[in-house]
Amino acid sequence: MARLLRCVCLTAMLAQVVLATSASATELSVTSASPADRASITASESLTFTIVTPLTLLREPTVRVASEDAVDKEGLLYTEGLVALLLESERNPETYTATVKDVWTSKPGTYYWQFVAKQKAPLKECFAHIGNPFCYETTVFLPFNSPVYTLTITPQQTAASPPSGKPSPPTTAQGRTLLHPVAALKSLILGRTHHSASRLVINCKQMATQTDVCAAKWFAAQHPVASTVVYGGHFEIDATHEPATVTFSGYRALYRCVLRHPHNFASRCGSQVSWH
Repeated sequence: MARLLRCVCLTAMLAQVVLATSASATELSVTSASPADRASITASESLTFTIVTPLTLLREPTVRVASEDAVDKEGLLYTEGLVALLLESERNPETYTATVKDVWTSKPGTYYWQFVAKQKAPLKECFAHIGNPFCYETTVFLPFNSPVYTLTITPQQTAASPPSGKPSPPTTAQGRTLLHPVAALKSLILGRTHHSASRLVINCKQMATQTDVCAAKWFAAQHPVASTVVYGGHFEIDATHEPATVTFSGYRALYRCVLRHPHNFASRCGSQVSWH
């Protein structure tokens, strides 16, 4: 039986980095981070994260936020779905920033956050079916993680109101926290695909009082290989009535396709996915 032999040849400049990232991501060199490590910030409706790093043109620059300081084998901070995508500054390409508007930013407590991203690197793959060598050039995306930073959100100082003869009505939170739609999405993904959503990156926006639209991307395996399925697209969560309805429109593709066609893999080798 003919054997399929495969060799992966990286440029010498990137070889050490790839070896270092085979088991876990490389720690990102950070020039400055805001909020600074161990910073205390007064609770508010929004919070801005800013990272300055020597690396530019990073892919999927993301802030991960968690209530516990715990990381996985790859150095990623475990998170309950509190994730926000950052944008690279046009004037200062080494600066990445994002403003997060969510219920947790106004909830006092201790939080932990981490900046994660990927950098594009050239890769040459050669396949040799005895007597028929074939090589092609593609790209890989090397993962980088920042250190984990500690953030304390303190209560707002409110002026005492004069006593009145009637008790004040109880206050209620408007809208939902990001944790609720993320939990719903994870449950839907598990039910539709029969696997957990690994490396889930999600960015939700509240479009109406009871409607969220979430851009999402995830892998069908915790440690992706060439045959791993990658999903991406948009969820819409409508909680106007009980139970809430969740729909998904997007694509699925093999990870090898994503590596070969990083900019247009959805159209080159992706298939449409629609859940209702």
